[in-house]
Amino acid sequence: MEVLAAAQELAEKTGGKFDVTIQPLWKLHESAAKQNRRLAQHEIAAAVELVDWRKLEVSKNIIRLHRTGMAVTLNGIAQGFAADRAKTALQQHGVEHALINTGELTSLGSKSKGQPWRVGIQHPRADDAYISLADLDGRCLATSGDYATTFAGDRNRHHILDPDTGASAAGFASVSIAAPSGLLADGLSTAAFVLGPAEGEKLVKQSPGTDLLAVLQNGRLLRTAGFPTP
Repeated sequence: MEVLAAAQELAEKTGGKFDVTIQPLWKLHESAAKQNRRLAQHEIAAAVELVDWRKLEVSKNIIRLHRTGMAVTLNGIAQGFAADRAKTALQQHGVEHALINTGELTSLGSKSKGQPWRVGIQHPRADDAYISLADLDGRCLATSGDYATTFAGDRNRHHILDPDTGASAAGFASVSIAAPSGLLADGLSTAAFVLGPAEGEKLVKQSPGTDLLAVLQNGRLLRTAGFPTP
């Protein structure tokens, strides 16, 4: 309920560019990739009709999809929430220093010599390289990239889909977000990726305590002033 409520709030803030009802589109692209075929436009259009966060009802007593064939995925936000929950559990057991990785990153305290936890951010075009380092300064770090799951040999068809067009979002190769919670960092990294460079950066700047480091598809680096690079 907590994750869905946060997802719906982010959907409203982004004009639906972040939308957990994207699952029918994801399944369509995944199926076509397994069959090694390109999708016809009418197939994509039919799936897009099933994607609409406004037709997902979330309240204390009920979760309801208002159209047959709709489905939800929390893949763009749940790993960050898991990091938050793991951090809380460790704190409840008296753990003071820890690095937590649930697919997204958060930390407690510091390393053994009082140094901040330092992590590498995957280079989106080099499997064995980092594009940057980041010190976890009490915030959480989440990354969305076009390299994580692809539907073709190139990276033009990947798993971060635009709910309006049904195609893979263009503009970014990767987006990393530092934010006060894993839930927020994870959701914003997905949302900013779909929004694209201009609107994605604007969204991050409107979110208190949040910074961005992103790689555009042309290789250019985009970074807000407070991103915790060493």
